[in-house]
Amino acid sequence: ATAQEATRWYQIEVLVFRNLSGNAQFEEQWPQRRAIRRSAPSYELPGSSTSTETRTFDLSAASIAQGYSDAAHSPKMLRYTGVPAGERALAGARSRLDQRGDYRVISYHAWRQPLPADQKPLLFHVGAGNVTGTTPELEGYIGLSLKRYIHVDTELWWSQPNPGDSDEESLTPTAHLVENRRMRSTETNYLDHPLIGVLLHAIPIER
Repeated sequence: ATAQEATRWYQIEVLVFRNLSGNAQFEEQWPQRRAIRRSAPSYELPGSSTSTETRTFDLSAASIAQGYSDAAHSPKMLRYTGVPAGERALAGARSRLDQRGDYRVISYHAWRQPLPADQKPLLFHVGAGNVTGTTPELEGYIGLSLKRYIHVDTELWWSQPNPGDSDEESLTPTAHLVENRRMRSTETNYLDHPLIGVLLHAIPIER
């Protein structure tokens, strides 16, 4: 078996939603400009559909830049598989949020992938929700790494465009969520912000 096949696989789920409560809009003053990191190699966040299709990311060009301890023995291809609807752990939470008028689901991703241990975070780019011009309302990065626990590094920007204005420098209000979280397997983690929330869930699976 290859090193990648021997690496433990996880089912990972990320659900991002908006808090539409009127009070949340005025609790704090939000920065008026967002700055998205684009220097580090990143990959599109997988698993947006319930398809079980398997796809791959080519890691060979990014191994050294991502900080792998030994690029020659690091995985060159990262495979992931989408999770079918009936096997998604956060499907119930998504349904409950959809039924409430004070929340709106922006993005829900569920996929299965191997997580190499003791490596720098693998960055996934997030771009989701309504698009004004070429700018999605939600953008940023989610980084995953495996040590004793799964570590999640999250930096997300949510922006509300001004009516009739597609210039991303005049988006308002803007919510900036930055949080690092150590996750135990099978636990659902909640990243809280007055305007947006993120549910994270990861469980080890047999391949």
